[in-house]
Amino acid sequence: ALMINGRDDFIVPYEIAQRPLFELLGAPEDSKRHAVLPGGHLSDRRAIIREVLEFLDRQFGPLAARGAS
Repeated sequence: ALMINGRDDFIVPYEIAQRPLFELLGAPEDSKRHAVLPGGHLSDRRAIIREVLEFLDRQFGPLAARGAS
């Protein structure tokens, strides 16, 4: 499980919404990641994409290793 949030999100605050929800996720600790990025509700798009791609690489292996050209 991957959860991505902004540290200063006023819509979904870190302490009262993000962290408790992450702790409730039923995935094993070593299979989940809470990426807390700088900024608010709309964090840097590049940072979000980087987090997603790194997560997918860890879960399924790098795309290049699967024969992509």
